[in-house]
Amino acid sequence: TIPTATSRFNRAQSHDDNIFCSMQYQMSSVFRPLDVSTNELLQILPQDQLTRLFIILC
Repeated sequence: TIPTATSRFNRAQSHDDNIFCSMQYQMSSVFRPLDVSTNELLQILPQDQLTRLFIILC
């Protein structure tokens, strides 16, 4: 389990784990609004406009 694994980390691994947790948290703050916006657009836009939008984004 995760608590068992983290208890076996050495100091460097613990430091790296903390950095990765922080990065994951920061990235979620960037991508969460995009996720919500995409979900809203999928519900309100007609299919032809969605296709055009996805072509532009990709």
